[in-house]
Amino acid sequence: MTTQGPEDWDDGSNYQPNSGPPNPNQSSPPPPPPPPPGYSQPPAPMPGYGQPQPTGQDSKSVAALATGILAVLLSIFCALLSIPLGIAAIVLGVQGRKGMRAQGRPAGMATTGLALGIFALVLVIGLWVVLAALSSTSS
Repeated sequence: MTTQGPEDWDDGSNYQPNSGPPNPNQSSPPPPPPPPPGYSQPPAPMPGYGQPQPTGQDSKSVAALATGILAVLLSIFCALLSIPLGIAAIVLGVQGRKGMRAQGRPAGMATTGLALGIFALVLVIGLWVVLAALSSTSS
C-alpha cells in the first residue's frame, strides 16, 4: 500500500461533470410502453360511508360485568352486599344481552356479567348452607 501525501491530493480544479444541459441535437428517450391488457385502473373510492358503526360495549353490559365481579369478590367477605350486587348483575346482564342482540353485536360481556351474578348468588347460598351445617353440628 502506498501512502499519499498532500501533494498527491486533487483540489477539484479539474472536475468535469458527467451531465450538463441537454444537448439539443440529441433526442429524448422514448416514453414507457402502455401496460399490458388485462390491467385496469384501480376502482374509484366509495362515496360517503354513512353513519359509523358503534364500537365497544353497551353500558348495561359493562355494568353487569362490574357488578358481577364485585358480587363474586364480596360473596366471601360480605355476603349481605353480595346478594343485591348479584341480583343487579343478573338484571343488567339480561337487559344488556337483549340490547346487544337487538343491535346485532356480540353480547359476551353481558353474558359474563349474568353468569358471575348467578355464580355469586349460588356461592353465597352455598356458604350459608355450609355455615348453618357447621353451627348445628357443633352445638
